[in-house]
Amino acid sequence: MLNQTVSDLDVQHLKKRSLAHLYHYLTFKALQVPSTQQNGRMAAQFFQHAIKNDLTILWRWKTLLKAIFKIAVITSFPSKQSESVITTARQLLAR
Repeated sequence: MLNQTVSDLDVQHLKKRSLAHLYHYLTFKALQVPSTQQNGRMAAQFFQHAIKNDLTILWRWKTLLKAIFKIAVITSFPSKQSESVITTARQLLAR
């Protein structure tokens, strides 16, 4: 009984980190499919869960900015406009 409790405590931090990685993956998967405002809202919720489970995601600022930018664009504009804004931004940043 005591060994099981110690074992559970040793793995607890890995559970949160694994959940954070899963939600991080789901965030960008939701942003990959044809972008609709509903997918943008789902991505925002996944991203919120990822940050809640592992705050170190905030230190990966490039990933953070990409996710926030895409979520903001997809939830703000209709589907075709959001695609063109993201494509234009990608081309400008590639220079």
